[in-house]
Amino acid sequence: MFRSSAMQALNRELDRDFIRPKVQAFNEPSFGIGDAGTLHGKRADANGYAFLRIILFGTVNVKIFKGCTVIFTNTTTKKNIEIASDTQEIESYFSESLGKGMTEFEIYLKAEQFEQLRQQSHDSLTINFGKTGIFKREKYTFEVDTTQFSALLQK
Repeated sequence: MFRSSAMQALNRELDRDFIRPKVQAFNEPSFGIGDAGTLHGKRADANGYAFLRIILFGTVNVKIFKGCTVIFTNTTTKKNIEIASDTQEIESYFSESLGKGMTEFEIYLKAEQFEQLRQQSHDSLTINFGKTGIFKREKYTFEVDTTQFSALLQK
């Protein structure tokens, strides 16, 4: 009982002092929206390699150690680009008091994937975190603002 009470108190302090202020201060332009929240991102290049950092802001609260899969879909042509996350350990910064959090990870864009994303319009994005419990699967789909996403890739 003591451990549980002590752990709950520690979690409330962590929420109050660290997570809630970070979640409340988050203010970046989004490129997608879905039932679970909004998608935000930044492109980064390192030594000729292109990476896309994706931040999911909303109700998602996961802790996984095997990464996730991101599926970009063109709903007109039904063509997909499936990319495994470069980040393997993914944990949400989730505020219980706000009911919102931030889940952040990176994907590495191979040259052909990067060109496909730049040249073709992908209006849907699905993030599949796989199994996060015995019977629980975490999979979220977002509608992509193609103009915002194209601008993100150009940066």
